[in-house]
Order: sequence, then C-alpha cells, then structure tokens
Amino acid sequence: MLALLERAFRKPVKQLIAEESYTDKTKLLAIGGDIKHNAPGHYMDVLIDKADDTWSKLYIRQGEHVKIRIEYHKKRTVLKNKNALHYRLLRSKPSRCYKYVLLATIPEDEQLDTETLAQVLDVIEMYGRLLFQALPLKTLRKVLASWYGTTPARARMHDRQPTEPTSR
Repeated sequence: MLALLERAFRKPVKQLIAEESYTDKTKLLAIGGDIKHNAPGHYMDVLIDKADDTWSKLYIRQGEHVKIRIEYHKKRTVLKNKNALHYRLLRSKPSRCYKYVLLATIPEDEQLDTETLAQVLDVIEMYGRLLFQALPLKTLRKVLASWYGTTPARARMHDRQPTEPTSR
C-alpha cells in the first residue's frame, strides 16, 4: 500500500509534502493537474473568497473517473440545490468560488479489482485529508476507529457521517 501511495501522488504534491507547505493556499492552487483525468484518482476542491484572501476551505475527494466527479460538482443544479456544507459555503457569498487540483492518480499498470480499488481510493483519500488537514483530527480518528478491521467496500467518506459504519 505504501508503494502505491508513493506512486499515486503527483510530483507537485510530493514537493509540497517535502516542503511541509500543506496549508499554503498559493502552493495548493499551483498543484494544478489535468482535472479532466478520466480514470481513478483524487482531487482537491479549494474554496476561496476573492474578497477575503485569508478565507479558504479544502475538500479532498475521489472518483473512479475524476473528470465525471468534478463535472458533477460544477453543474448549476448541484451548486444551486445541494444542501451540503460545501455548497452552502460556496453560495453564501458571491465572491466565493472553487478551484480544483489533481492530487493523485492510480497508476494505469495497477490491476485492481473493484473492491480493492475502492479500498485504495478510501485510504488515499483519508491520508490526503489528514495530510492537508481537510478534516479535524478528532473526526479522522473517529472514522479510522469505526473502520478498524472492516472493509469499506465502495463507500465514500465524504458521503456519510464520520461515525457511520461502512456498508454499501
């Protein structure tokens, strides 16, 4: 798993990790990457406020097809109607917007069955959330504790409550 983590994170992300610049908004946005990546991977949704340079929120997400997931988030109906905190924060001020960067991709030569791929995506997502402090440590510990010894088959961490067991 560690070898896969090393291969999955893109070079600009590894550089950020080496520099310990996890919270530098300018460097986070500079990660860039092809958000039209149509394969499994992880991306960061950085919410920023053009009127307040000190405000930002990070969301680490995953998808079996990154491009499709990001396109979903950008749909007007989703932006307008979804009640998740992420969308409410975005709608709360007209000066707020989102920027997406590609954090990691599952190497094409990895032959993973569906369940293993789901597990790998979840582990990398959790690691990214911990690394970039996208969730409070207390919340991450609860999620890890609830998952200990379980199989998070195809569950997505951002779609459930932190203490909800994985069962999809």
